[in-house]
Amino acid sequence: MGEINERMPHTHGNSMVPFDRLASFVHTDRPLAEAAPAEETEVEGRIGEVIAGRAPGRSSSRQITLYESQGMGLQDVYVGAKVLALARERGVGSDLPIGL
Repeated sequence: MGEINERMPHTHGNSMVPFDRLASFVHTDRPLAEAAPAEETEVEGRIGEVIAGRAPGRSSSRQITLYESQGMGLQDVYVGAKVLALARERGVGSDLPIGL
């Protein structure tokens, strides 16, 4: 079952679903559901201040940053690729054999 809504924003890339993959669909022009933004937490505010350069981040190399990605695996792949590229650019890190 699919919905074709004229109010849905267009996306970039290959985001089309072939009609032959749908058992049925409905064509609508109804308002899209909207969610109210969540209130910013204190931690999110502090992280934003660091990212914006208005607050200091780590003050020594002994301090670590932990990144826990929750959601789509694509986020992990992107972050991993970015970290790898930065490590190679800076000449740090070690290659680990993974047996592929």
